[in-house]
Amino acid sequence: MSRHEPEITVSEASWGSSGDLCVKIVEAVSDATGRSPTDLPPLQHSIDGDALGALMAGAASSSLQIEFNYAGVVVSVDRNGVVATDSGIGWFR
Repeated sequence: MSRHEPEITVSEASWGSSGDLCVKIVEAVSDATGRSPTDLPPLQHSIDGDALGALMAGAASSSLQIEFNYAGVVVSVDRNGVVATDSGIGWFR
């Protein structure tokens, strides 16, 4: 067991619905992993996209940030339209 250097990819995005947000997440993970979006598992196996979209749309605070695991990477989404992926495992799993 060892720690790996993080490989963080940050994508600035804007979305008008939870569907748009889900597409941006899948695109960001696809870019980070080099895998086709169609080769990734369904996003809903990792997070409820509608609930995530509702949280982001309804958040009064711009500091809201949600992190979750998807397709072997840590995905971080914040209220300001930033989707960041960390495909280098930065901690033990």
